[in-house]
Amino acid sequence: MASSTTVRKEVEIVKGHRLDYQLYKYLLQYFSEGELERFFESIRKPPSRYYVRVNTLRVSPEELMRSLRERSIDVYPDEYLPEALWFPVKGPNRVPSARKYVLADKRLPRAFTWAPTYTYLVW
Repeated sequence: MASSTTVRKEVEIVKGHRLDYQLYKYLLQYFSEGELERFFESIRKPPSRYYVRVNTLRVSPEELMRSLRERSIDVYPDEYLPEALWFPVKGPNRVPSARKYVLADKRLPRAFTWAPTYTYLVW
């Protein structure tokens, strides 16, 4: 019985981060190799701020911020979104590459949506 294993061609974009070769060739239609390298290097570094959205039906952003600061937690209001607070991320911390794949059927309308992620705190 013959096994039907498929050999995936991959490209190492930055050290420790590999990308499917077909996806790499597709992205090269829109970005230069240098832009792709800088992009994949940047997503391996965590942002300097971690955001949360305050459930204003339960607590005001000011009340939550005061309560957190009383517990010696550094927290700041967002400059643009009144219901958002942010915490400084201490680092530098590198985000390791994971050997996981996202599988999607291109006939589906959307496999996933890229959107800002919020963490909800229940206080």
